[in-house]
Amino acid sequence: MLSNLLNDVRYSLRGFARRPMFTGVVVATLSVAIGINVAAFSLYDQLLLRQLPVAEPAELLNFAGPGPKPGTKMCGVQGDCDQVFSTPMFRDLERADMPFASIAASVMANTSLGYGGRTVPGRAMLVSGQYFSVLGLGPSLGRLLGPQDDGAPGSGAAVVLSCDYWASSFGSNPRVLGKTLAVNGKSLEIVGIAPRGFHGTAVSERVHVFVPLAADWSTPSRDTNRFFYWLYVFGRLKPGVAVEEARAAINVPYHAAVNDEAPAMALDVQNAPPEQGRAAVEQFRAKSIELHPGAQGQSRTPARARMPLAIFLAATGTILLIACMNLANLMFARGAARIGEMAVRTSLGAARHRLIGLLAIEALLLAAFAAVVSLPIALGALQAVGAWLPRNLGSAPDLSLSARASSVAVGIAVASTIVFALAPMLKLAATDPARALQASGAGRAFGGKGLSRFRFILSTSQVGLSMLLLVFAGLFTQSLANVARIDLGLQTESLLTFMVTPAQTGYTDERAQQLFDRIEAELAAQPGVTDAASSMIELLGGGGILGAASVDGSEQRTRAAYNYVGANFLRTVGIPLLAGRALTEADVADRPLVAMMNERLAEDLGLGRDAIGARVRISSGPEPVEIVGLFRNSALNEVKEPFTAQIVMPRRQTTGVPSMNFYVRTAQSPDALLAAIPSIVAQVDPDLPVTDVRTLEAQIRNNVRTDWVLATLAATLAAVATLLAALGLYGVLAYTVAQRTREIGLRLALGAAPERVRRMVLKQAAFMAGVGVPLGLGAALLLGRLASALLFDLAPTDPLAFGVAAALLGAVVLGASYWPARRASRVDPVVALRAD
Repeated sequence: MLSNLLNDVRYSLRGFARRPMFTGVVVATLSVAIGINVAAFSLYDQLLLRQLPVAEPAELLNFAGPGPKPGTKMCGVQGDCDQVFSTPMFRDLERADMPFASIAASVMANTSLGYGGRTVPGRAMLVSGQYFSVLGLGPSLGRLLGPQDDGAPGSGAAVVLSCDYWASSFGSNPRVLGKTLAVNGKSLEIVGIAPRGFHGTAVSERVHVFVPLAADWSTPSRDTNRFFYWLYVFGRLKPGVAVEEARAAINVPYHAAVNDEAPAMALDVQNAPPEQGRAAVEQFRAKSIELHPGAQGQSRTPARARMPLAIFLAATGTILLIACMNLANLMFARGAARIGEMAVRTSLGAARHRLIGLLAIEALLLAAFAAVVSLPIALGALQAVGAWLPRNLGSAPDLSLSARASSVAVGIAVASTIVFALAPMLKLAATDPARALQASGAGRAFGGKGLSRFRFILSTSQVGLSMLLLVFAGLFTQSLANVARIDLGLQTESLLTFMVTPAQTGYTDERAQQLFDRIEAELAAQPGVTDAASSMIELLGGGGILGAASVDGSEQRTRAAYNYVGANFLRTVGIPLLAGRALTEADVADRPLVAMMNERLAEDLGLGRDAIGARVRISSGPEPVEIVGLFRNSALNEVKEPFTAQIVMPRRQTTGVPSMNFYVRTAQSPDALLAAIPSIVAQVDPDLPVTDVRTLEAQIRNNVRTDWVLATLAATLAAVATLLAALGLYGVLAYTVAQRTREIGLRLALGAAPERVRRMVLKQAAFMAGVGVPLGLGAALLLGRLASALLFDLAPTDPLAFGVAAALLGAVVLGASYWPARRASRVDPVVALRAD
């Protein structure tokens, strides 16, 4: 049996060498389709399926506390605002006797890392003392952080390096243990290295260092303020404890703590109407903790990525289906050419199962070749898509192919090849040898109306699937065009931005304000710079700070985004001032508090154009501020969101600003200034890291990167699908013309005009398109609603997208059918009749 197998393999390889065109087309078609499917699966697996590399990840549960949260909320990459807890609340839960083996808290933070006289930006994860023990992890070297490092605020003096950071920055040198690393200007002792492959519980993030929660350097009041929500909490169940039992138990101490906080909540809403205030307090008292599966860590990524990745996976699966249909058509065409060979083998005594075995070996070899070739294609596609991913979808995707992804390649290749080659193999093995060995019977023995109809169905299905992908490409492209037409209320041309975080290098509030002034002055002094200003909130960065705003003495309150900026901010970013004055350098700490608001906030507060001179209270300040300017509505956080209510105050009249974004407008090309920004800042402070240096237009592109990625991927995949469908249609028509050569020759010999023969072939193609295009349009109508949430200002039934897709596919079908039709019209009747 082994010898038969080896003989079949050798025979198949010789056959492939004799037919390089057939082999190359099959392998190329399958490898491209398999490669992009493996890339899609790799991203889907990493972002949505992969579990944390920890002990028994299924036992982990993430905590959420939905409901009113008075005070300040810092919601980051690990989850939304329902999932953040205050430090005192976490400590209450940590001390309670619960059905959890232990619980832990963590939060991601930008940081500066100083070692060997060099300071660079980095990512830190602040963790509680039980963090690593809850995860069941051990160190690669040294020790991990534990309860001994989680003492009083400011007492944490240890740091653990991630294995990747240890390797890249310290060369995996074990002597780094005991050395000092400056984290945000605070000297911490390196006590250990985290296990290899563990990057923290914030999936899709890459952590450089793990720092004790007690070492937090930025806002000490976080440790005592019950209304400062910023920690993400998770725990591990004790063995044998059900989730519902754990949820009921954890809510006992939680409700007790919430009731203790309720009087403070009542004070927060005392200015609201009585009924509204009582309702808010009751909602606050009724809050309960929810428990969610924590095996995949803590992240906003799954919710944001699920729909785009599902569409990507479905589109690549459609391409694989089209490629497999092409494979079936090619195998049918190849079978017709081999009918004589199979008939001779059968006549000489070969059993049917031996013929099927030989054909199966050939199919499996083709699948193996395609699987091998698909891996570099998958890696290239994965790197391309990973480079396109927006920061808010996954900041650091793994661009390597895992063993699981590689095994998927082999599985897809084998399964698809066998399934779609099965019908041609069975048909070929079951051919009547007597009929096939007749001089004119070989082609007809493997043909027939049934086979023709089957191949017609395959080609028509390819047209329909291509139509579906073309419609989706049209929808996403038109949606992206709608996004590009949004009026942001800003002048984005020749505007640069970057960020500095002096709090990470030990600056006090007073020194930080002086630093901001000096940086603004240095920027303004550069050749070609027309304006320079600063802003605490990054424009179009996807984040912001919301607070309650109300006219002093009024009960009417509304939500507003607030920001602290330097003088000339409006002029620098190109926001028109409608009334009053702009903020100036004279608006400092010892002057009366002033602010500007946009039209939207003035309308929400019932002020309109009479806002100048009004006194407004915001939740972040103890005193009301006087409105001195009214400015035009403009985008703040997201390109696609409606304009939000905004209030802007002088940065010199506030404290506790950990970071500042600078905006520079230049009259020259921005490229030279972009490269010079770090050196300009270094003239002020050479140890201050500069991050996120880019043009505002680049920032806008990043803000809508998901739309851009979807449009690009949809167009690329639709082009691949259409090309494969065109090749399949061409193959079917070319094979049909070859099978009907004698008939065509007879028609021409009897006086049929070549134009009529061309129309006969084109009519067949038109019929396939006439069936396939409506089927694809119908499928697009049914499935388009699934993508409606990803479309901007566009209905999923947009007639323009459907019409353009239909016209484009019609042109492709015409082009693919023209050459077989032309060849049919040029058949020599004498040669055709002699051939048979």
